[in-house]
Amino acid sequence: MSRRFRLRPMVHEVEDGEVWAGVLPDGPILRLGGAAAPLLAVLAEQEDALDAAGIADRMRAEVEGMPEDAEHVIRGFLDQLADLGLVETVDDAPPDQENP
Repeated sequence: MSRRFRLRPMVHEVEDGEVWAGVLPDGPILRLGGAAAPLLAVLAEQEDALDAAGIADRMRAEVEGMPEDAEHVIRGFLDQLADLGLVETVDDAPPDQENP
């Protein structure tokens, strides 16, 4: 089972390499650093949810010198963003359980 992620309805602004983000309609405004800007950009461009490997692949095309363990680091960061309410997870169900 692969966990995929997508943005929740939110607003975000990039300023000096940091991201200010808030969940709509009334979530707190949060400051995010590090890889938040390119990661949120990848998710914002996608209609469908992506897993950490798919996000890492897309980020490698944009960010030079990404580390070997990028997928693992991205997965941990996505879990943190989910805890903050900025992204939601979508679990893949086995085909026979999609429509019980």
